[in-house]
Amino acid sequence: MLIKDATGKGKLGRLGQTGTDEGEELVPPLEALLHLLPISRGRTVEGEVLGSGNSILIQQEFVLQRSPLTYLADTGPRSVDGYRSTLRIRVDGIEWHEVPSLHGVPSDARVFVTREDDEQKTHVRFGDGENGARLPTGTDNVVAQYRYGSGAAVPPVGTLTSILTDSPVRPALGAHVRPGGLRR
Repeated sequence: MLIKDATGKGKLGRLGQTGTDEGEELVPPLEALLHLLPISRGRTVEGEVLGSGNSILIQQEFVLQRSPLTYLADTGPRSVDGYRSTLRIRVDGIEWHEVPSLHGVPSDARVFVTREDDEQKTHVRFGDGENGARLPTGTDNVVAQYRYGSGAAVPPVGTLTSILTDSPVRPALGAHVRPGGLRR
């Protein structure tokens, strides 16, 4: 959600979040804007088994079954050129992180890189033990979650009238939900 203060400044927040982060304090009264939802065109793939890791092999590579992979605008620390992919990879249940390049990455870093081929298929490549970690040996232990289908035009403002899947976010007890806001 977005938390807006009396001066119009805002910060991103989460329901149930406790404590404060570093930075400029907001001036009360605060308004929680729960009606803002991140929206992207496409569908979510949960738990796609990419394959089996083999610690003997270097730079193992797998291809996502669906394409094109969805990228979202982002200026945070994990963004590349103002965007980040929706791809999440878990190996043996542990999340590995996407990086722009494996060059110079520590040998034990749990990271991967992606590239798109001419058919818009996304290739996921892991390290060689010198630049990024090799995959551990396991059966069907490399699993992906991602969104795909970002190639179509964005719908006009005001035309999205329903959400196809439930949001895991619920307003806190007693929270104010503005008209047009999150409803369960």
